Amino acid sequence: NFSPTTPDEAESITFVMLATDPEGQTMTRAWDFGDGGTSTDESPAHTYAADGSFTVQVTVTDSAGGSSSASTVVTVDNASPVIQSLGGDQSGETNATLSFQGVATDPGGDPLTYAWDWGDGNPPESGSALSSHTHVFTAAGVYLVTWVVTDDQGAATQQTLSVEVNAPPVLDTINFSPTTPDE
Repeated sequence: NFSPTTPDEAESITFVMLATDPEGQTMTRAWDFGDGGTSTDESPAHTYAADGSFTVQVTVTDSAGGSSSASTVVTVDNASPVIQSLGGDQSGETNATLSFQGVATDPGGDPLTYAWDWGDGNPPESGSALSSHTHVFTAAGVYLVTWVVTDDQGAATQQTLSVEVNAPPVLDTINFSPTTPDE
């Protein structure tokens, strides 16, 4: 048995195998997790770095040299990327360049693609080199900037940042008094 029964990559899985020896002899266990990892623990924990199907085999050997083996297949699912941080300019003026940056990782080390949805009607911008980006908002308002991080298998996660954009003051005319300066 193992738990969780539907693990994700980089998630710790605990394996349990119950065995008894008819003569009551001491037993050792040898686990092979199918990815190069091994253990001699009675109930080991193991983490798979990547998704896929792995054949796990355990061999129990008693002190007289008698042994028995059993195996099972563990299917490890792809995990979504994890956003560690999202930041940048949370306020600014219209037509000013605002900067944004995010930090994300993928538990399985999959390549990531980043997409910025500015929330202002402009099409989202995406690419593999866009963990940091700039944008110019042309109208005043509060915008929800959404950063979407997707791995090469389609698993995605997103986070939103609120940005307040203000129009700069408009100066119509300059008046002074008196209109004719004294000499």
